Amino acid sequence: MLLELSILFLAVLGLIFVYRLKGYHTQTISFNDETAVSDDEMQITKISSEKHKDFFGTLVIRNVSPKKKGGELLEVKPVVVGEKSFINNNNMQYLVSTGWVSFESFSFFQCQNLIEVKIEGSGKGVIGKNAFHRCMNLQKAHIEGMSEINNLAFSRCGSLLQVILKNIGKIECSFQSCPSLAELCILGGVSHIKSNAFSRYGLFHKIDHLPPIQVIISGEDNKFNRKWLDNDKCEIFEL
Repeated sequence: MLLELSILFLAVLGLIFVYRLKGYHTQTISFNDETAVSDDEMQITKISSEKHKDFFGTLVIRNVSPKKKGGELLEVKPVVVGEKSFINNNNMQYLVSTGWVSFESFSFFQCQNLIEVKIEGSGKGVIGKNAFHRCMNLQKAHIEGMSEINNLAFSRCGSLLQVILKNIGKIECSFQSCPSLAELCILGGVSHIKSNAFSRYGLFHKIDHLPPIQVIISGEDNKFNRKWLDNDKCEIFEL
């Protein structure tokens, strides 16, 4: 009986190890809503490098609406992912962020195994300089509801294939030197895009004969200047 229990215990440990190794673990960092706390959630106001630099798997950041108090909504406060919070983290694979969240400079710099980023903001957050710079295996960035995406925020992401944008105030030179970029979807509410924001021929990539980027434009209230699209490096589809 003892031998059987020992074998069962070792099998469970093995499953836990595989579960962690494959990145199936999900940690949720939740703000404002006191009812949204479980064993794997925490109430904090700023994410700092000291607590989270070794995080692995899928990270979910939720700045959820605060509870009603006396019939009125409490004020939603901004949440900040601090500078260099996850720098050089090679264990994280997915990032999902919702609500008023900002990302300071170098917050996810060189997260080499980060595959996908999905940010659904409130319209007030900012993605700082070099926030996701050199995330070499990042393949998809879906970004909605941010006031600014700053310089080099996603630059030198060599595997980035698809970028989806919606309700963005200002995009600077944010996606330079991403030579694999094949599809750019602009889904409405994008106000300003700097002319070289998506240049695949930046300082570190002098690659000739790249196929054109497929630019899909749909939705309303797109106010950005389209002159930068008028070249042989973009193929435009308007829906």
